[in-house]
Amino acid sequence: MKKEIEHNLLTLSKNGPKDLWPSISNYVLQLSSSDDQESPVLFMYFLDSGGGSYPEVISNAQAEWFQHVSEEINPDSRYQSCVNISELDSWGYGLPCSSVASSQAEED
Repeated sequence: MKKEIEHNLLTLSKNGPKDLWPSISNYVLQLSSSDDQESPVLFMYFLDSGGGSYPEVISNAQAEWFQHVSEEINPDSRYQSCVNISELDSWGYGLPCSSVASSQAEED
């Protein structure tokens, strides 16, 4: 995955924080309008659930990172968010934007 990130100019994958385990694919991607690239439309959170030499699990550190980052960049839940949980050796799983948005609305 590290080679893919370094050499594939078309990938949007990123290395995650070095102190986060597993750290290779935990990141957030901001999607913006073509009219205003500074204004977010959607935040997509990617969490690496391991695989390969790592156990397949979302760690407490990852959950805390997700909570911290989402509160920092979208504190009032003004913008929609999607969560994608994937392992490096699998297809991955995700929550569609409408599921996350409606669950946030139910909590409010």
